[in-house]
Parts: sequence; C-alpha cells; structure tokens
Amino acid sequence: MPFAGDDHFSLRELQLNGTSVDVSSQQIHLGHLSLSGGDVKATRLADGSFSAEQLLRPSAQTAEERRAAEKRVAQKQENPQWSVDLATLDLTQFNIQLRDETAVKKPSLVVKRIGLHAENFSYPKSGKSPFTLTAKVGKKGEVRVDGTVVHTPLQLTAYTRLDAFPLADFNDFIPDGLKLKLKDGQLFSTSVMHLKQQRNELKGSFSGKLAVNRFNLHDSQGGELLSWEGLILAGIQGDVAPFALQIKEVVLNDYQTNIEISPDGQINLTSVAAAGDGEDGGKDGEATEEETTAPKPRSVAEAEQPAEPPTDIRIDLLTLQGGTVSFTDRHLPSTFATTMYDLGGRVSGLSSDEQMQADVDLRGQLENSSPLTISGKINPLSNDLFADLTISFKDIDLSPMSPYSGTYLGYAIDKGKLYLDLNYHIDHQEVVADNKVLIDQFTFGETIDSDEVTSLPVALAISLLKDRNDEIHLDIPVSGNLNDPDFSLAGTIFTVLRNLLVKAATSPFALLASMIGGGDDVSSLNFPLGRTELSEDQAQKLTGLADILINRLSLILEISPFADKSNDPEAYRQQQLTEMMQVVKWRKLDDAQREAVTAQQLDISPEEYPQLLKRVYKKAEFPRPRNMIGLLKSLPPEEMEKLLLANILAGDEEMAALAKARAMAVRDGLVAINEELKPRLFLMKSDIYAPPQDGPASRVEFGISAK
Repeated sequence: MPFAGDDHFSLRELQLNGTSVDVSSQQIHLGHLSLSGGDVKATRLADGSFSAEQLLRPSAQTAEERRAAEKRVAQKQENPQWSVDLATLDLTQFNIQLRDETAVKKPSLVVKRIGLHAENFSYPKSGKSPFTLTAKVGKKGEVRVDGTVVHTPLQLTAYTRLDAFPLADFNDFIPDGLKLKLKDGQLFSTSVMHLKQQRNELKGSFSGKLAVNRFNLHDSQGGELLSWEGLILAGIQGDVAPFALQIKEVVLNDYQTNIEISPDGQINLTSVAAAGDGEDGGKDGEATEEETTAPKPRSVAEAEQPAEPPTDIRIDLLTLQGGTVSFTDRHLPSTFATTMYDLGGRVSGLSSDEQMQADVDLRGQLENSSPLTISGKINPLSNDLFADLTISFKDIDLSPMSPYSGTYLGYAIDKGKLYLDLNYHIDHQEVVADNKVLIDQFTFGETIDSDEVTSLPVALAISLLKDRNDEIHLDIPVSGNLNDPDFSLAGTIFTVLRNLLVKAATSPFALLASMIGGGDDVSSLNFPLGRTELSEDQAQKLTGLADILINRLSLILEISPFADKSNDPEAYRQQQLTEMMQVVKWRKLDDAQREAVTAQQLDISPEEYPQLLKRVYKKAEFPRPRNMIGLLKSLPPEEMEKLLLANILAGDEEMAALAKARAMAVRDGLVAINEELKPRLFLMKSDIYAPPQDGPASRVEFGISAK
C-alpha cells in the first residue's frame, strides 16, 4: 500500500481465528489475530503532516451535512454500543522506518524485528491486558517491554530492558544548533514504570538502573570532546507528577575530556553551539535582534505570583574514578598542553533541597606529579547555588607555562613551582573568595619577542614580590554578586594581578610596604633643614627599608640626595655655628669626659651660649671690627652671631656637600643595620634642587631596580 514516494505499508500474512458475532447482544469476539512480515516506511513532511495521510481524501461536506453527521453520532452515543474483545494478538517480524523532514538533518529511525504479543483486549470496557514487546535497533541493540495495560482510564505497568542500545545511530537527532557527533556509546537499562490516569492528570512512579558504556562524543572538527568507559546510575526512583527523582549512586569511571583552544581563539566546549543559518542567524560576531532586545519587565501580577517549589532531585552518592582532563591551547605562537590524571573522588548528598549541602572530596594529579584536592560542601541542584569549597594545588612546575609567559610577559620560564590554596564561598549569589598563591624559585629565562607583551615591568615586579627565601606570596581576596553583570570572577582576579604590575612600575615602595604589612612610605627620607642626621621617626623608616632589602636579595637600592635651595642655606649656617660652639665646649672637657662623648652630643644651654659664642668669634678668621689700637671690639652676642653667620659659606658647593652627606648617612645607616646590604647600595647623581612630588625638599629619595 503506497503512501507517497517510496513510503508504504506492506504485510506478508494476516490470520484471524476463533471469530464470532452476536448481533442481539452487540458483541464481537476475536480469538487470535496474527500479523507477520509487516513493513512500514513513513515520513513526517516539512509541513508537519505524515505521508500516510495522503491516503485520506479531504472532506467536502457542506455545513448542513456536517450538522447531520454530528446528530447521527450523538444518537449513536445514546444507544447501546457494540463491544469488541480480542483474546490474543501477535505481531512478528515487523520493520518500521520513520523519517522526519521537519528537522534540518532529516533524521531517520529504523526499528527491526518488532514483535508484540498481547492478550485480553476489549472495547469499550477495559480490562487488564498483559503484553510483551520486543525489537532490534542497530546491529546489537535489543528492546524488551513486559507489562499490563488498561486503556480507559489509562493504567500501565511496564518492565523495560534495553541491551546495547546504539547511541551513535541517533546522531541525526542531535539538535542542529549543536555541533556534536556521537562516535560510540551503548545504553543498557532495566526499569519499572507504573502510570495511572486520575481525572486529567497522569500520575505514576518509576524505578530502575541505567548504564552507558564506551561513550565517545566528538566536536564538529572531529576532535574527541568527551568519552568514558562506563557510567552507571543505580537505584533510580521517582514520580511522574509532580516530578521527583532520586538516584542512590552515580558512578563514572575511566572518563576523559579534552579542552582545546583553536588558533582563532575558540574554545571547543563553547563552539559546539552553532550560529543560526539564513535570515534568523545574523552575521558572524553580531547578536540577533532577539538577543539584543532587553527582557520585558514582569507585570505586577507576575511579580507577586509565588514561585513554584523546586523539583525534588536527589543523588545520594556520585563517584568519579580514573578521570583524565587534557587542555591544549593552540592560540599561542607556541602550543601549550597539559593533562590532569587520576581525577576522582566522591560527592555525597546532592539534592535540590536548599537546606541540604553535599560533601565534596575530589583528588587528582597534574602531569602525574602535582596533587590537586577539592573538598567542602556544595548544592548545585538548588535554585540558589551554594558552595563552600577549598581547592588545593601543589607543586605545579611552571616551566611548561613558557608559551604563556613568552606571549604576554616576554620571557620564558626557566624554573618555578606554583602552589594554590583557594577558598570559595557562594551563598545567595554572593561570592567571597580567598586566593592564596605561593610561587617558589620563580626564574625568568630568555626573552621572547611577541606583539602582545605587556609594557609593564614584569621582571621588576617579580623581584619586588620575592622574599629572601625566593618565594612569592600573594593573597587575592575577591567578593561580588553573581547577578551583577559587571562582576566577573576571573576578570576581578586578573585586575588584581594587573594592578600589582602597575603598582610595581609606579609605586614600588608602596607595593613593598603593603606586602610586609606596613603603612609607611619608604620611597624617601626627610632630613631636618641644614642637617645630615635623621630624626627618630625617619630612622625607624630606615630600619623598615633595611628589612625590605634584607628579605629581597635581588633588589638594588638607588640613593638620590637633595637640598632645599630656599631654606637649607640659613639652617645650614645655624647648624655650622652650633657645631663650632660644641667643639669649643668639648675641648674644655678633661680627657675622660672627651672619651665618653662626642662634640655633636653636647647640648648648649642658654646660660653658656654667650660665652661659647664669644670664643668662636675670637677664633674666626674673617675681618672683624677693631678699635684704634687694633684689638677686637667688644660686641653684643647678637652682633657677633650676625657676623659669624654672614661669613659661613652656604652656596651651591656647600649645599651639594650637604646633600651628599645625607646620602652617605643613609648608606652608612643601612650598612650598620646589615653589612651584607653594602654591595646593593648605590649613590646616584641628581639635581640636588629638584623639587619633590610631595613633602619636604630636604630629603633623600630612593629608586629600586633588580639584579
């Protein structure tokens, strides 16, 4: 019997035995109906109709004829109906091929060797009818369903078994928007389903076990995306309405996933979704109108409507074993590849109930040498994601990361180890993360030319961050809201790291002070006007600077001295005069007293000031007022002071010497703290009158560089 084109229905044999008709009681009894050798080929056409519908002629009834037909139907319904019963039904050796032309790939479903045995069918009254259905799918796939059915109201009990069901035969049923291809995979399952119609609702329950073996999924380029040897879902139980699902155990073993970044920067995990074709798809890289249109605000009634309770889903135990995750980045000038091995562990207590939190314990190894552990609690099935996870990566060799460091930093990595201790807490869309990073013995190698190299001083930043043990310790806290479109976890971490590099370039001492927990800016030291000695608070800053240098062995300190052109000269004169009087006073001491104290340590009291000033004045060598016989005239103290100050030189030469003495005082102070600092201290030539960016002009400024 042809339908349309090649579509048809054919039957090799039909037998009907034991038939009787009782007109008086309006009963038809069919004993045994047997159909064998059936072949059905049908198509769902592009307009949604089926090819078999071509056999039906369109009705040309008038409105009056339709009303008459409806009246006859109503009259029949008022009269007693005929009843039909069938003792047994057997279908053997049936083949069905269905094709769907409404889909782009035009998938076909082929089921062969269909067999059906059913008993005790009746209409309109319904009884419990036992049945057995068998079929072959693919070369080895077998389907068997045993059960009973009541057609009105519907009641069904079905025991189903699938053996070696070939998943790869159904590639064309994958939605056209997904660039995926199944290369292999066999489905095995045993299940029991109970369905019962209650008014207009279908209630029921199901239980069983499911396994998928030798699964192999490829992307559109033919690369292996995901595979596993075995996936088992055991202890499956659930309800149909409202839907609920509980799985006692999920076991995934010997699995592998490959993450690749192509030369054009596309990630295979995200590129499996194909862009739309034709008028609906839009151009490459452009959003369609539907994508760019802002969502319509909900009405007040919609906003006030209470949310439906979440679907009840529970997985008691998820076990992972023998996982391998490989990562390849071909977007770099030099390909980077790494692999995580033996990724396994367990997640227990997964549930959509927001009050329940699953325990996580996962472990693995990067390149078979660097251990990874993930532990904590998580609730990914609830409407409101909760996670409190601690992630630990240890002993990661950084030298294989040279393709990244060469591309973006301009250097290969000779050696280095990375340790990560991460803690992420997510609750009510709020993220609080603490990322502790330890990099040990990090050493750059040869320079690498790249158009994407940052202009920031990476080598200096590394030297600033290293401590005396050649370790870099970073603590990167992150917080934000997942609902905030401007919040990005990875973007926030990248911004923090970039800010470290910027700070290394613009404010290296501020970076160092923040890392050692101090708040003092040690980029410069201030000196009292006219003097070369540090005040007590500046001396403490010098000690802090020494600590920084002691703990960062690769840093070189550059010392640049300055003087205040407007105020240092007069203060310098005052200081020189004071030192002259201190020397005079010191010389008056006996030998024991002179050994116990230096001249600079002596104080000049107001009472002794005039006498000491007079002694200094008498020994001065500049021309002084004299009387008629050539003797020095006696002058008041203020006049002597005025003449002494006027004759103390404080020009550019003296200011240069003052600035140099300040630099020497800083250098000597650092060496006194730690002799090993001396080779890393350098005096710099500078314009001593250059104004400061901030603070006093009588100062010493520091520069920092790396060996």
